[in-house]
Amino acid sequence: MLGGARVIVGLDVADGAVTVAVRELDGRQTIHDGRGALDELAAGGRVRAVAAAVADHWLDGARDGARHLEQLHHDVVERLRLPLRSVVRRSQATAARYADGGADLILVLEPTPELATAALYQVESAQVRPLGAAGRRVADDTGPVRQALGEAVAQADAAAHARAASVLPRCRHSRYRGTPLYSRSGTGRYTAGEVLEWYAGIEAALTDSVARALPATAPTGTVQVVTTGPLRDFPPLAHPAQVGGRPLPAALAAAPRDCAAGALLLAEESVRAVEQPARFAVRLPTSRVWAGRLRSESVPLHTPTGQPNLAVGWDGHELAVDVDATRQLTVDVHDTDPAAVTSAWTVTLQPRPAPGRYRLGLWAGRFGPGVLVLRPADGAEPQLFPLSQ
Repeated sequence: MLGGARVIVGLDVADGAVTVAVRELDGRQTIHDGRGALDELAAGGRVRAVAAAVADHWLDGARDGARHLEQLHHDVVERLRLPLRSVVRRSQATAARYADGGADLILVLEPTPELATAALYQVESAQVRPLGAAGRRVADDTGPVRQALGEAVAQADAAAHARAASVLPRCRHSRYRGTPLYSRSGTGRYTAGEVLEWYAGIEAALTDSVARALPATAPTGTVQVVTTGPLRDFPPLAHPAQVGGRPLPAALAAAPRDCAAGALLLAEESVRAVEQPARFAVRLPTSRVWAGRLRSESVPLHTPTGQPNLAVGWDGHELAVDVDATRQLTVDVHDTDPAAVTSAWTVTLQPRPAPGRYRLGLWAGRFGPGVLVLRPADGAEPQLFPLSQ
């Protein structure tokens, strides 16, 4: 058993796996792998707050990310009845984990065979503030050999990575490109040249992401570079290239459980996530009877900081919307950026939701107004509606 006191929990949700960090009321921190630990905590009614760290691109405001987020909401809130207080980016949780390391800026890199992302955070007085973020898809070259090689690298143990770290720096010379590295399911080896060619596309995507994540007027100060994800300790990342004339220090590979530990710090507010004001205002036109009269109202669906609104409230209660066969739901979106080409638009929810009662949530995005979710009161499948133009 995990104890009896009521606790705060940080989750790292990545690639179908769950890591659970628990802060007991006596100050002890324990970390557990797997959903079983979370189920046990829920069964004991022991949890008073949960923060979940998810892949950065899930919070970009696209339908695919919202689908993952809604599954998380279902698993944690609907099934386990746990108080999910916030959903944060994995890069943000990682920055929180390293906020006490003395750096003024933390650059979090997550290269994968498909996507390379970079996010820059400012650290000040136990607060992490986002300054810039970018991601780029790796050039689509996913032949069977390259795909198998990527799996071999991602699954390699520390000894294999250590060997690669000692060999790869010299292997850009043609004389050494035939050096064998990384087993493929025990049936063969890839050469250093093949590994470098495979990584070239990831490296190009990562370099572009870093360049776009660094704002032109980034504050000065010491920088800590941290890499996460399955390639966090892949050797070429040990010395990131200079970007935009600004040298970057050697990268530190995050430990597998660091993200969960960072989410725990954010859940208990030992480190605070300071967000920018919401760029997009999202409102639902509706009406209700008040003092015997029908009143038209506009309910805000967004949060002031642009973070996900897990359950839309109104007048101190969770908002529920009744839809009948004749009612067409619309949502008004306002872009507060003075440079926006279009400052306001109305989204008509299509396809028309089936008649019934719905609870609302908004998976807000960094680069758009996000995705509105309608959760049927009868427990049926939620419906997702992107709100971009």
